Amino acid sequence: MTEPGSHHDPILPLAPRSAQKIETAGKPLLGIVSELMRLLMEAVDIGTTIARSLEQLGQSLGLAGVALYEGVNRENLDSVTMSLCHLWGNEQVSGVPVPRELRASDVFANTKMQFDLRSTLDDGEENGSPLYCTCLPILQGGSIVACLALFLGEEQRSFSNYEISLLTALAASFGSALLRQHAQGIATKTGLRYQQISESKVVGMFRTALDGRFLEANDALAHWLGFDGREELLELDARIFYPSEDLRDKVLEELRRLGSITFCEVELRRKDGSPVWVFVNGILLDGGVIEGTMIDISDHKRSQKRALRREKLQALRVLAGGIAHDFNNLLTSLIGNVSLAREIVRGQDTLSRILDMVESATVRAQDMASQLLTFARGGQPIRRIVDVESSVLDAVQLSLLGSKVHCDLQLEEGIGTIFADSGQWHQVLCNLLINSAQAMSKGGSIRITGRREQGVDGGDGVSLCIADQGPGIAEEILDKVFDPFFTTKKDGSGLGLAICHSVLERHGGRIDIEVPAEGGTAFHIWMPAGEVEEPETVPAKDRKEPMQGWLLLMDDREDVRDIGETMLGHLGFRVDSFENGEAAVAAYREAMQQGRRYDAVILDLRVPEGMGGVETLQAIREIDPKVLAFVSSGYSSDPVMANYEFEGFHGVIGKPYRLRDLRQALSPHFGEGLK
Repeated sequence: MTEPGSHHDPILPLAPRSAQKIETAGKPLLGIVSELMRLLMEAVDIGTTIARSLEQLGQSLGLAGVALYEGVNRENLDSVTMSLCHLWGNEQVSGVPVPRELRASDVFANTKMQFDLRSTLDDGEENGSPLYCTCLPILQGGSIVACLALFLGEEQRSFSNYEISLLTALAASFGSALLRQHAQGIATKTGLRYQQISESKVVGMFRTALDGRFLEANDALAHWLGFDGREELLELDARIFYPSEDLRDKVLEELRRLGSITFCEVELRRKDGSPVWVFVNGILLDGGVIEGTMIDISDHKRSQKRALRREKLQALRVLAGGIAHDFNNLLTSLIGNVSLAREIVRGQDTLSRILDMVESATVRAQDMASQLLTFARGGQPIRRIVDVESSVLDAVQLSLLGSKVHCDLQLEEGIGTIFADSGQWHQVLCNLLINSAQAMSKGGSIRITGRREQGVDGGDGVSLCIADQGPGIAEEILDKVFDPFFTTKKDGSGLGLAICHSVLERHGGRIDIEVPAEGGTAFHIWMPAGEVEEPETVPAKDRKEPMQGWLLLMDDREDVRDIGETMLGHLGFRVDSFENGEAAVAAYREAMQQGRRYDAVILDLRVPEGMGGVETLQAIREIDPKVLAFVSSGYSSDPVMANYEFEGFHGVIGKPYRLRDLRQALSPHFGEGLK
């Protein structure tokens, strides 16, 4: 067993402190790791630098302690024992002694690499408070040979994949420093070699000459760049992986000027030409050799792009939502009057055809407003259990009907269900399928593959890929395809993909686009799975006679109230209308005090200045618990419209008003014999 400090620098003492959650003390983790990697790479007195770097890491992150363990590479994981060689912190934390040895099978048994140090004590006792620890491994040939141990204290912490990648890179730098320490003859017992860290699966490692020749590389780097192994990579010139000569020249210029670089963000090209984003850390050695590491940050870059896209879309949503709401209210008056006119001129063929065309045009305008509202606000998804296979089949049949495109459907058996708003999910599928079909005007095939897959947060879900054989999308506009009103089609609205992005985001899902090397376009979507109990429906009020009645209508717009009064009057009702909830409640109270009561109320859901439909109904029900109430709104995707029973309503009436919709909503309560 290696005694701490026997051939390394002494263990640094740590003043007693309470265990706490990791805090970055205002400095991003990337900055902390970058600074420490630079210090370790440039170190002359390596032992002292390792000790001070552990101290700085512990203090910066608010850790209870930090340690380095070196191991002996044995035949299997169970026999790998790691010995403490550097420690910053007290030898006891929260009453738990820091172990002098760790078994790799104990500390890396769980995938989160986090455990309670009490479980490693030889006596098996777990006295005192817990001391949680995260260990970051250094591998050789698949075995643990060294690790960086972070003592978190009494509380656990879940690290993100991005944080783990940064800390693993730092662990590799500590391992590289140990290697150099051994090479200098400070310690030779374990014989740690360069290959011991080159087997890492999360850190790409390389040595290159200034002219670009690979001298050494590990399999992780080869795999990121699209090769089967390092042997194939070593035959190539590193310069071919840079998008341009200028980019590599800038990296070399920084190396010559500073001697080292840390976390230099670079976009490289894989073997197939697709991009991969990496952090490059390197040092320029004597003889013109560059030694360094790379970390794949492609997922992190995609997350950044999604975040920027969300910020940009949010501003546009506010604008689009305001326009669409006002537009929808104007259409209410227009469509209502057209609908009423059709009733009046029934039997007059010429006028009926003209009104049919007017109504058709206004309905298309309403659909456009509806799409804008879905993009702008979307409404909180009304989630239900949706069968993936049947929903995909329905969307395929509807979207590809009459086209020259056929579908190659390859869904995993038992793909199951998702937890989604069925209407919004259907809209996403149809938008993507129509988009793909329009890209293949001369015909072709759309391949849809699907399987169960965990999300980035570990949640269960379904992953679908919709790939076409069209001309693909130019790289320079890839970042714009989800922007609202951006389109390359002559007659396109530019809302289809923006709506897909908006809907999936509200569901906790995601969408990404890929242009495969073989051509075409592929959309990758992920949706969460789940189950939910269907709510019990509230029984509708018994039908009421006579067929005519006295109604209260509340809406903030005068033109909507006017057309509402006219249409309801045409159906046989007497109507009082009010512009806000306060006036409606006062009128209802006065009627009840006079011994009269309204037969039903129709309440606008959203009122900019005043009480909306839900608040108004609550106030009216205090006056008359038996009130028959309908909610009205142009926001068809609003949760209240889908779950109106929960708010005490007996039905919904969408806007713009149509006679057939009013008749359909009211007839179950007033009979079928309306005029």
